[in-house]
Amino acid sequence: MPIPKPFRVLPAPVGALAAVAVAALPSPAMAAGCPGAAAPISRLGDAQVRVAAVCELNARRRAAGLPPLHAVRSLTRLAQLHTGVMVARRSLEHGNLRRRLRAYTAGRAFVVGENIGTCDGPGGTVAQMMVAWMQSPEHRANILQPRFRDVGVGVVRRATDGAAGATMTTSFGWRG
Repeated sequence: MPIPKPFRVLPAPVGALAAVAVAALPSPAMAAGCPGAAAPISRLGDAQVRVAAVCELNARRRAAGLPPLHAVRSLTRLAQLHTGVMVARRSLEHGNLRRRLRAYTAGRAFVVGENIGTCDGPGGTVAQMMVAWMQSPEHRANILQPRFRDVGVGVVRRATDGAAGATMTTSFGWRG
């Protein structure tokens, strides 16, 4: 299925990077089972956004027969830091993911990936971000990567252009 028009997708290999800009999308039925996922991000606290995002990610993984992701503090800190940097720089880009996630990998064998996205306007929801990511082959591949076991979610309640909205980062990982 082609990505609908206000989306901007940066191509990336599986297990690596993916980015998307989100406009108003309908919330999927899956959001009903994840507290806060259908509520505007502007009305949620950081912890509520993170719980909703991990729930939404795991609902999709469960539907695909994959094990759940577990929120990891180090990935959450790194995702939050990167989200803040993107908004401050007014850019939607990954930068050097492997270098940024060095603290998470701690010298062990690893696989990492990252999805980033921004939605315009104060009404954007976690569920809408998930719809956009699942419609993008690169984002979907990261969400459904069987090797990933850990996740961190970062959120800033501003779009990368500085306007009202929200910007999110999900950093995925596996450490050997």
